Amino acid sequence: MKNQDSPHINFSFTGLTSIFLGSHFLIAAFIIKSIIDGAKLRGEGLNYNYSSLTETYIIIIVIVAFLLFPLSILFTEKRKAKKQGYTCLNPMTKRVLLRYTLTLTTLFVILFFIGKQALYNYIVPCFLIIYSVILFVFERKEHRNVLIISGVCILFSIICIIIPSYWYYSLFILGVSHLTYGISKQK
Repeated sequence: MKNQDSPHINFSFTGLTSIFLGSHFLIAAFIIKSIIDGAKLRGEGLNYNYSSLTETYIIIIVIVAFLLFPLSILFTEKRKAKKQGYTCLNPMTKRVLLRYTLTLTTLFVILFFIGKQALYNYIVPCFLIIYSVILFVFERKEHRNVLIISGVCILFSIICIIIPSYWYYSLFILGVSHLTYGISKQK
């Protein structure tokens, strides 16, 4: 019989969790890009009411994506724990998941204030830098490939600062890299 109170942290960005995170990135980036392109085609960029509506849609999509991140980690880790016969939510895992959720909330608040200051070109670079720090801090050191994704996030943030229109491609490549890493590490 396996240990029911596993003392280790049941929290990682590998396997199915990484696949979910990658799909969240891909879907959210695609929807946001479609909304922005649709607003540009309709000429709504000059009208304040439509631009605030577009901004509201984007904020809702970002909130949903940010809520899905910890939930996907929780559900996949619960599934993995059930298969292996131990409890998923031990006190250490609860603390780490709470810290991760608080960090994502702080990240969202920072990005919201950057958006309110109309510094739209710096939203994705700030997100990528803070997300790379999240990956570096919260991922166990035996999964070094996730740390490579963290380095790629820093590289993409620098590219997004230099070329602001590259935001969609950087989020798309980040989503694909999470998907690829998740598929390669899935057991």
